[in-house]
Amino acid sequence: EESPASAANTDHCTVLVIAGESSTRDLCHRTLVSGGYRVAEATHDDALARVAEVRPDVIIMEAEAIPQDAAAALRRLRAEPAGQDVPLILLGPPAAGGDLGLTSTADEYLDTPLAARDLLLRVRSMARLRRMRLELDRSQELRAEQARMWMVALDLSRSLAHTDSLDLILQHIVEAAAEMTCSRRVALMLPDKEHRWLSVAKSVGIDDPDAERWRVPIAGSIIGRIVTSGERVVLNTLDERTAQGPRCEPDDLISVPMVATALSTAEHTVGALTITQRHGGRPFETWELEFIDLLSNTAGTALHQHFTRQSRDEARDSIVMALATLAEYRDNDTGRHVDRVTHFCLRLATELRAGSQDDDQIDDRYLYDLRRAVPLHDIGKVAIPDSILLKPGPLTPQEVEIMRTHPTIGRETIRSVIRQTPGVTFLHMAEEIVSCHHERCDGTGYPGGLAAEAIPLSARIVAVADVYDAVTSQRVYSEPKSHERAVGIIREGAGSQFDPNVVEAFLRCEREIARLAHEMADNPGPAVDSGVRDDTPGRSAA
Repeated sequence: EESPASAANTDHCTVLVIAGESSTRDLCHRTLVSGGYRVAEATHDDALARVAEVRPDVIIMEAEAIPQDAAAALRRLRAEPAGQDVPLILLGPPAAGGDLGLTSTADEYLDTPLAARDLLLRVRSMARLRRMRLELDRSQELRAEQARMWMVALDLSRSLAHTDSLDLILQHIVEAAAEMTCSRRVALMLPDKEHRWLSVAKSVGIDDPDAERWRVPIAGSIIGRIVTSGERVVLNTLDERTAQGPRCEPDDLISVPMVATALSTAEHTVGALTITQRHGGRPFETWELEFIDLLSNTAGTALHQHFTRQSRDEARDSIVMALATLAEYRDNDTGRHVDRVTHFCLRLATELRAGSQDDDQIDDRYLYDLRRAVPLHDIGKVAIPDSILLKPGPLTPQEVEIMRTHPTIGRETIRSVIRQTPGVTFLHMAEEIVSCHHERCDGTGYPGGLAAEAIPLSARIVAVADVYDAVTSQRVYSEPKSHERAVGIIREGAGSQFDPNVVEAFLRCEREIARLAHEMADNPGPAVDSGVRDDTPGRSAA
């Protein structure tokens, strides 16, 4: 049987006992130490100073150790920043809690004389309450920080989409990297034509006026290795930097904590970005590296397209497309979901075109826009809390309502990009898809309750492809089902959930879609038919 102390993770739990010289204080000390807690002691006179010094997880205060105006003493303790949110257990004679202002100041009241087991159980409960409060605070801080970094990435994409000047592109990138990571020093390095040296093309926070004359050999340097292999280097400690071996970079480029990442597209590496001197010296966490990857991929795409002098529309397309990966970073169980759904949609559209249905609408330009618009279909999920998006079990009605806000959030996000990048045609199709891919042909979908042909064709195509991938893929809330089961679900939904014409096209090419699903699977292998989830075939369709 689990003991109260072990259940409380007592190795990291400190209890401050505020009491005078008494048997109660001695009993508290012995009981808590034997239960595995770290114990600190204070008298009433030094209680406020000790709370600030010890930073306890739980406070135990003996009523007899405080003045007659106990409620006022407790309020003073609560007014201290270090004591505001710390659970407090008050000890005293039976039925004295009300007189001591328990309901407004203390979290628990224990009668004296104490029973050791009761004390441990109450401390365990209060320690658990403390952890829950801290975790909630951390979760809220993390969500706010993620939202801030997302806005930096979006602002960078908007800026790059409107910039032709290489100097401005470089300036936007280094400033965005410094803002996103809260770092003082960022250097963007580009290779020479012979690909032998790297030089600082743009930087912030480097005071050396000769920085642009620095030359770092690609062969034999840490940053050069990044450009050659496309790998990312994270150095959070001096030991990690030492482990990299001899280096030839200036100290301004290699200091800890540091991230050095390649600026690249899927096929080309165009340079490197080094980020150092973080405010507060905080190490880089794993989730932050995902946002840095997003920024570096966006920047690499912009630079590559500038250097190859592609058209302005193509540059805009690729920069905005980088935003689609953000939803995958959040919903991290989806793997290659975006790639698969895009390929499924293109195959369905091609089949519709060949079947002489909607052939006047599905032309080459339609397919071009569809390829670029589909990856954005779940961009609104960036605003859904992790506790809902990654929940392994069924969602509550309240959670379902929150989940169902993602099409509206995504639509507004796309509209904001459209306002900043007029003339990019695929974004208008993306707005249709993002907003309407959870509508149903019978009018019972969301968010607008649209029906039949009032739903844009692009969204009707995505609805079938998205559900097929949700049903056949591993998710945190369901096991993958077989191709045959997925086909059955889609066939049964014709006319109610799905456009019958799109379903017919799907059935004509379902074997090819099965082949694409296998080739692009996160973990290729036989699908598992585990039945249908009670509420929906997949949360992607929720």
